[in-house]
Amino acid sequence: YECGHGVACDLKKATFWYRKAADQGHPYAIYRFGLNCLSVEDYAETFFMWHIAAARAREQGEEEQAEALNTGLEAIAKLLSPAELHDALMRAVEWLSAHPTI
Repeated sequence: YECGHGVACDLKKATFWYRKAADQGHPYAIYRFGLNCLSVEDYAETFFMWHIAAARAREQGEEEQAEALNTGLEAIAKLLSPAELHDALMRAVEWLSAHPTI
């Protein structure tokens, strides 16, 4: 749905499906869902998802990808209040605990 290959381009539907896949732990979907959240300025959700994506990349030995995500996280963290940042971090930690590595 995101690119409209074989279907009409629909960012809302793409975001819906990325979220479904992200909730199941799919690394690319976690990143893309976070990117879609960024495009609508949902910085807390972007931080939450990219924190998970960076942790998964690091677990899989993908240090360059993890570092790139961390650079993005640092920029997004500046857009969040301390309470929003804390909440996003706690949600990410809980999510990672509840979803073992694939």
